[in-house]
Amino acid sequence: MTREIHKKLSKKYFDLIASGQKTFEFRVADFECEPGDVLVLEEYEYEDNDDTVARRPTGGVMRKKVGHVFKTEDAKWLNRPDVKADAEKYGFQIISLLDEEGSRKNPDGVVDTFEVSCKVLLLNPNKTKAVLLLHSDGTVGVPGGHMSYGETLEQTVRRELGEELGIEYDGKLDQAGFFTYTGKNGAQRVVLLFVGELDEDTEFGQTQSGNPDLIAERKWVHIDDIETGKYEIYEQKDILLKLAGRIS
Repeated sequence: MTREIHKKLSKKYFDLIASGQKTFEFRVADFECEPGDVLVLEEYEYEDNDDTVARRPTGGVMRKKVGHVFKTEDAKWLNRPDVKADAEKYGFQIISLLDEEGSRKNPDGVVDTFEVSCKVLLLNPNKTKAVLLLHSDGTVGVPGGHMSYGETLEQTVRRELGEELGIEYDGKLDQAGFFTYTGKNGAQRVVLLFVGELDEDTEFGQTQSGNPDLIAERKWVHIDDIETGKYEIYEQKDILLKLAGRIS
C-alpha cells in the first residue's frame, strides 16, 4: 500500500530539490520506505548550519514519489577492507544524476517544467459566502494543493478538501478557471480552479494537511468582505466575484 511519509527539510535542500538540481534524499534508514511511496517534504528554518535544530516550518511543502531505494545495510561491498580504508580517508559522495544538459532549463533560461495545483472555491447555495483559509503567517487562501502522483484532477480536489477541511465532499465540482505564476525556484506553477457548493452548517473536521499548524482558521466569509479587499485572495478574487454574480 502506498504510504505518505512526512519529513522535515532545510530550506537550502528544499530549494535544490525544487529546482531539479538535487534528485535524491540521504536519510537514516529508521523508517520504512519503498518504491511508490510518497515523501512529503516540509521546508523548515534551522538554527544552525548543520541542520540539527529545526526552528519553525516555512509553509513550503513538496511531494515526491519514491523511486529506487538504496540501503547501505544491504551493500556487502561496504565491508571490504579496501573500501573501508578509502572511506575512512576520503568519505563517501552521493551523486545526483540529471539529464545530459545538466538542468531542466530551456535555452532562454526558463525552467521547462510545471507544477500543478488544484484550488476549490466553495460557495454557499445562495452564493453570498465562501470558505477561506486564514493562515498563521497572515496570508489568506482557499482549500487546495498539489496533485499527487497518479491522481486525476477531481481526486486531488476531493483529497485536499478532506485534508484541509476534514470533510468528505461528494458534491458536484465544475472547473472555474486557472492562473499561472513563477515560483521562487523559477518553476512555472499552474493553479486550476474548481467551484463547488457547500451548506454553511457543514462542520469542519480535523486538518490532515502536511502543515496543519499553517491553517489558523477555516471560516465562511461574506462575498462583500472579499469584494472590498478585507480578505485578499489575489488571482482567485475576480473569478469568485463572477461566480457570485458581482461582476460580469
